[in-house]
Amino acid sequence: MIYCVFVGASASISDELHKIEKGRRDVKMIAPAVKKSDVGLGERSINLAFKTAMEVFRKDDISEEKCRLVVISYPSSNISIVRRLISAFGAAAWIQFISNDNFHKASKLRNEVEVALKKVSPMLHEVSSEVFGRRKSSPLTLPLKNFSAPIVDEMKQHWYQCGSQEELQKKIQKLRAGFSARRQSGECAFMDDKGLSFAPAADGECHGLAHPAGNSDKTFIRGKFRFGVSLFSGFHYDVKDGRGRTLQSTLMDADRGARKLKTEKRKYINIHPNDVLLPRA
Repeated sequence: MIYCVFVGASASISDELHKIEKGRRDVKMIAPAVKKSDVGLGERSINLAFKTAMEVFRKDDISEEKCRLVVISYPSSNISIVRRLISAFGAAAWIQFISNDNFHKASKLRNEVEVALKKVSPMLHEVSSEVFGRRKSSPLTLPLKNFSAPIVDEMKQHWYQCGSQEELQKKIQKLRAGFSARRQSGECAFMDDKGLSFAPAADGECHGLAHPAGNSDKTFIRGKFRFGVSLFSGFHYDVKDGRGRTLQSTLMDADRGARKLKTEKRKYINIHPNDVLLPRA
């Protein structure tokens, strides 16, 4: 199932986009209509699209490997608004911009969205191969609030904006190379800049359980998707101090904020891709 969220649709555009579902059973359109004054990419249209999408996600079973999340909108020269969109859906969705050419042309815009979905399909397959198939060696599943490294700073941006599948493959290879350089000798674990060792959980340790949902919609969606594709249920990292001590660090626990581990005297803690820490304090 491909969940396609369109941000900033007028009433006529919204009606037209929902016709895509009639021709494709594998697509579920989420295109809430905004007021005339809010058409396009803006604060209110982003908030409405996110709220509507979350209502759908919390009702549906989106734990399947082949589930996809694509967010489509018009481009904007307002950098702060683009950053707001990335912040809202962020590392969970594949964000794709279309042109402003068909802003008021419903049928042509629908065609443009269908072309965009076709274009991103092979790219999402590439990402899924990393996030799902190569999760133990790929940086794309890292908890972005807690793994300290330049590659994480890059992944917090719109890094996958590419013109072709080949270009995306090169970007992924570059990220993998930077991550592989952090692999600890003789171990399946990776060291971050704070001296923490992140060991990907073995399949048997994931227990087939869904990721902890957290307290917010953002944590919920980031526990389901990463860059537009489904996460492996229950996948997490066993995190230890790289020097073998009890954990001394302060980590970010998703919606709960900073958690000082020094006083807990723990040897390890589990961190999920959506930055939920287990066990709880």
